[in-house]
Amino acid sequence: MLYDGPEGIKRIGNTLYAYYVNGAGPSKLTLTLIEKSLKVKGKGRNWNTLTKLLELSANNKEGQYATRHEPV
Repeated sequence: MLYDGPEGIKRIGNTLYAYYVNGAGPSKLTLTLIEKSLKVKGKGRNWNTLTKLLELSANNKEGQYATRHEPV
């Protein structure tokens, strides 16, 4: 991928981590650019979102959180 922005990028296994120095909003390093450059589909997640999902899954011992979004 030819990109010369300020963001830091690191690949670990099949996961790509991007550090958005000035935030993801103004960045030109978009998920679309990454997918087209690498010819793969991906999913972008904010680190805070990942840690919250991990916390929720660890606390879901009694199945209190739904695994699918279903209408109430």
